[in-house]
Amino acid sequence: MRNLIVFLLLFLPVIIFAEIGDIEISNLTASVVYSELRIDAFNLDEPQSQPLIFSTIITNTTDSPISNYEIHISMTWRGNEILEDIIISPRETSSWASLPAGTPMTLTNRDILINSSADFVSETDVDLDEIREANKDFEEIVLQTGHIPDGLYAWSVQYFGENGEPLSEKVCILYEIISPISILLTSPGSPIGLEAYYSLSNRPTFVWYSNLGNYTLSLYPVASTIESPEDIEGITPLFTKDNINANILTFPEDVASLTPGSTYGWQVTAETFMPVGIASETKESQFYLFRVMTDSEQQSTEQAIINFFNQLNVANIDEMINLINSGYSLQNINWENSDITIDELMNLLSQVQDGTIIFKSFTIE
Repeated sequence: MRNLIVFLLLFLPVIIFAEIGDIEISNLTASVVYSELRIDAFNLDEPQSQPLIFSTIITNTTDSPISNYEIHISMTWRGNEILEDIIISPRETSSWASLPAGTPMTLTNRDILINSSADFVSETDVDLDEIREANKDFEEIVLQTGHIPDGLYAWSVQYFGENGEPLSEKVCILYEIISPISILLTSPGSPIGLEAYYSLSNRPTFVWYSNLGNYTLSLYPVASTIESPEDIEGITPLFTKDNINANILTFPEDVASLTPGSTYGWQVTAETFMPVGIASETKESQFYLFRVMTDSEQQSTEQAIINFFNQLNVANIDEMINLINSGYSLQNINWENSDITIDELMNLLSQVQDGTIIFKSFTIE
């Protein structure tokens, strides 16, 4: 026990000496950027022209100003090192030359991703070619697309004094770049210009595809003779739902159900999160139209078959629908090598509508 106590006492002064906290770096919330950012937008010699991707707060927590410091910066992409220990220092004539006690100051990528600026100068010149060539996968994507690759970027930032002593903790600033995918509607419905798809339910489940978030779904009452998106855009929505963070929405129970025999159009939009310096953009899907089936239509075998066909994106489906409308009938409905009834077909259709089933192949004989 005596040896253990002596050991702790010997090392206690070292632990106290190693404490860091003269400068606090805060506001480190990770951000997501939905944008196709070109690498040449990040001009290291003209940093104020760069898109503003992140900002953080620097605070001198001591009782007196801090000067003669430098900032050490590294950056990784998907865990791969792209920038290693870049050192920048404030210009003597800059407002950053001395950090006033207790006053928060905002530091952004325009301040640190530089060779030189009005406020800082880099001790090591870096060009975009060096950044691009730092990782083979990174370079390949840039050369193919001209864009900064998608993925998670991590900036390591730490302040040091003139004698190399650390003045702050080393912190990590995260941001993710995601190239937005257009919003593609799945069901219910069909594009304007095609026969309106029949919905079995007066509370349909809306399904779409994209990699965005914070969607808005709008539902419009429309005429069956609608010819263009402009015909819908002037109509007041019957129902709007904001802040949807999934790619599916069932028409809510606390809203009046849709009217059988009526036709509706729907659209999904999303506001992309863009960095400052790049114009904001709203992604919009096309409109899809659907008609809520009446009880008598749902009881019709032929109409159920037509409705099922309308949901499928297969070749020559219009020819099959025309044959049924002309009086032809189906002898058998086969699903996974077994004959099924019309009720079972209707159940399958419901699963197609809500995205539970996605067809890979379809054969008509």
